[in-house]
Amino acid sequence: MAPTKFINFLAVVSFAVFYISLTPLSANALAVERVHVARNPNYAHAGIAKKKRGESAKRCKPRPSTSSHSPQPTYTPPPTTSHHSSSSSSSSSTTKPHPPPTSPTSTSYASVATPHTSSRTGKVGLAWSNNEQSAICHFKTGQTGFTYNWKLTKYVDVDVSKCGFKFIPHVWGADDAYKAPGILVAGYADIVFTFNEPELSSQSSLGVDEAVSLFMQYVNPLQHLGYQIISPACTNSPTGFGWIQSFVKKCRQKGGKLDGIATHFYDTSAQNLINFMENFIKAFPGDEIWLTEYAAQDYSGKNHQLDYNGIKGFIEETTNYLKGKSEIRAYFYFGAMTPDELAANHVNGLNSLMTDSHTPNELGNIYIN
Repeated sequence: MAPTKFINFLAVVSFAVFYISLTPLSANALAVERVHVARNPNYAHAGIAKKKRGESAKRCKPRPSTSSHSPQPTYTPPPTTSHHSSSSSSSSSTTKPHPPPTSPTSTSYASVATPHTSSRTGKVGLAWSNNEQSAICHFKTGQTGFTYNWKLTKYVDVDVSKCGFKFIPHVWGADDAYKAPGILVAGYADIVFTFNEPELSSQSSLGVDEAVSLFMQYVNPLQHLGYQIISPACTNSPTGFGWIQSFVKKCRQKGGKLDGIATHFYDTSAQNLINFMENFIKAFPGDEIWLTEYAAQDYSGKNHQLDYNGIKGFIEETTNYLKGKSEIRAYFYFGAMTPDELAANHVNGLNSLMTDSHTPNELGNIYIN
């Protein structure tokens, strides 16, 4: 290498080292992509599917800018129950198959407008993929109001409306979008969640333009049936935040209806959650925010998990914050499983909100009250 080129090379390297030294990184900002499947309906026995974290997919995610429009993410994951098999972790995020089985050019929904109810449901939600469906009624309090199962279809063994919960169907990915017109009829529900962590190839794996196209054709018409439509939920990584910003902008430019913006958060610091949510709220002023998955879980690759008392403190601090934040419509802790079921999903089992008999334990009672 010529002396001049070598000197230039050293200058570039020195600047890069200097720049990195000025950029604080949280432990979870260096993220490991994972598959986090709470329940996969493709399994006939409907058991809890094990979450596979892609050992070959480790990568560093860039730190977002420190502007007020950028949340300070830590890493995030979540569970999901996809209509893709668990092998989807190796799929490309740029190819999305499955043409709709019917009505390829337009989606037909009966234009029966149903007014939104004005009553306010409790903010505490239950993300419930547990086999013991009837046990969900043990978790009903004056604070709990919503439940979902990462699926379009309702629970089979219990009518949760009879114990005071509002069920929210989930258009998890592309396959669910194609099925939605036949399931999400007027009166079936009045809120719908959309794509699960679309920026990850191990989850619903959708590019922004593809997601907007699916949304406009299959989800947006639900507004005429009285549905409140909630945005896709991305991780709290820089990539996830960029994805949702782009989606919201493009969707609304095309006339898409979004009644709320969703996100996920996984980290072991309650203050990091508060900081992230404050920045997320600033990024979407005037929108209701839905935190549809969160837990005290370290996905940095260092496995710095909290002990029981640490998780208890995390739940106490975060629920106090979330409960009092008017911009946040609802929040769902990823803990409505037994410790073994959480461990099968690669989540610290100490996050469990329930006993082995599927009643609220100490943490569960803190969360739902």
